[in-house]
Amino acid sequence: MIGRNRMRRGGWLAMSALLAVGAMGATGAARAWDANLHGELGVAYDDNVANVRSGGPGRDDRRLQGAADLRVWLRPGPRTALVPSAGVEFAAFDRHRGLSQIRGAVQLRGLYRPGAAFLTPTLALDVGAGAVETDRRLRDGGDARVRVQVMQQLTTRLSARLSWQQQWRDGGVAVFDVSQRSAGADFDWRPGDAWSLYLGYRRIWGDLVTVAPAPSAAALAAARAVAADDVFDGDTALRLAAHGDVVTVGASRMFSPNWSLDLHLRHADAGADDLASRYRRTQSVLSVLWRY
Repeated sequence: MIGRNRMRRGGWLAMSALLAVGAMGATGAARAWDANLHGELGVAYDDNVANVRSGGPGRDDRRLQGAADLRVWLRPGPRTALVPSAGVEFAAFDRHRGLSQIRGAVQLRGLYRPGAAFLTPTLALDVGAGAVETDRRLRDGGDARVRVQVMQQLTTRLSARLSWQQQWRDGGVAVFDVSQRSAGADFDWRPGDAWSLYLGYRRIWGDLVTVAPAPSAAALAAARAVAADDVFDGDTALRLAAHGDVVTVGASRMFSPNWSLDLHLRHADAGADDLASRYRRTQSVLSVLWRY
């Protein structure tokens, strides 16, 4: 239930939203629009790229990843903002090169802050869609998501976000047609002007795709869809009903308003609804982030 890490843009975007909408509420005379370019280049290590069940033959890998997107800030009112964006991202794996991919995506974010007081929350609604091209046909496809967030500045240094999300993935075959919903909380703490520490938790319900060299009869019976995998030759991909928990912890060091270095660790622990199997996966990512 944990896939390729999306770049650590959430903290920056949430902070930008709080500051931008807060400034509009305070002054009522902000510029009607603005535009920013955001990007990432990083390296990552994943200890279970195939989502193999715990105790099975694990497959780890390293990857180079990057992303860039353009965001346009539109301010139709003193307490609202619309942020359409479009971008592209890639992941290049070292050994399992069939997992390498490029993805293009568009998103529309709406922001609303009902008041100008310091503790007034900011509400956000995101709607997005993308298309993925991989080195293998079965993992090609499209995706879409809807997310609702409540962003709250708790102190001048600490902020929090609560979120609910529904996402869908349409793959090249039914086993990669995935639907998931999740709810979570994130906290960002800035102990100084240059440093940011963050912690996040998500609970996920929905589909999990796992790869097995010789799936048991119970796993085949519980699977919602099955297909011969075209990346891990001789193995079988199964889509299972599952639930899981994802914890993220990280730190970011800002070197200027435009550049920062980010390091984070993400761990997922999932269980199949109709099996006793557990699926655990840990990713570590070191990235350079930029914005203009």
